[in-house]
Amino acid sequence: MTARKAAPSDNKWKLLFHGTIGDPALQLDLSRFNSLVDISKDLSDKLMSSSKQHAEPSEADIDAVKKAVEIAITDLINELDVSPLSKRCCVCLKGDLPDSCFRPTDLEADIRASWNWWSEDTDGYFRTILKQRPPNRDTLPQIWCRIYPACEGSQECQKVAVRMRKAWIHMDLNRKTSNITDSWV
Repeated sequence: MTARKAAPSDNKWKLLFHGTIGDPALQLDLSRFNSLVDISKDLSDKLMSSSKQHAEPSEADIDAVKKAVEIAITDLINELDVSPLSKRCCVCLKGDLPDSCFRPTDLEADIRASWNWWSEDTDGYFRTILKQRPPNRDTLPQIWCRIYPACEGSQECQKVAVRMRKAWIHMDLNRKTSNITDSWV
C-alpha cells in the first residue's frame, strides 16, 4: 500500500520523504509511503551537494527537515485511515492505534543516515536506478525511514519496536537494499 502520494505545490524545491510503516518481517502488513515536502533551495543544495562540502547536517538543517517532514507525517496519518491493516501495532497487531503512535522512532538518525546519499553513491548504484525512471522526473533529495507503530500504553510493545529498529538498522544503512528503492516512486 502506498499511503500518500505527493500533492502539487508552487514551491520548486522538494524533498522526497519515503519509507515503510510496520514490521519489515511481515511483508503483507507492511505499508510503503512517499511524500514530497517543500524545503528551501539552500537545504536542497546541501542535501544534494558533495559530502566534502556538507559532511554533517547542522542542528538548524536537522530542525528544518524535521519541520518539513512533520507536515508530511500528519498528512500520512490521515491517509492511513483507509486501510484496517495499517493502523495496527507492529508488535502485538492490536488495531486502531491513535495517531500519536505513527512517528519515526529516531527521525534525526534517519536524516543523518540520508544526508549525503547522492554524493556517497560512488559506485553509481542509485544513478543506475534513476536512469530507469521516466526522463521527466527530477532527482530529489530524500529522507528514508521506517515507522514502527507500537501500542502507546504498552512498555513491552514500545521496547520490542525499538529492538526491531535496531535489528533492521544494518539493512537500512546498506544503500543497496531494495527497502529504500521500493518506496522510491
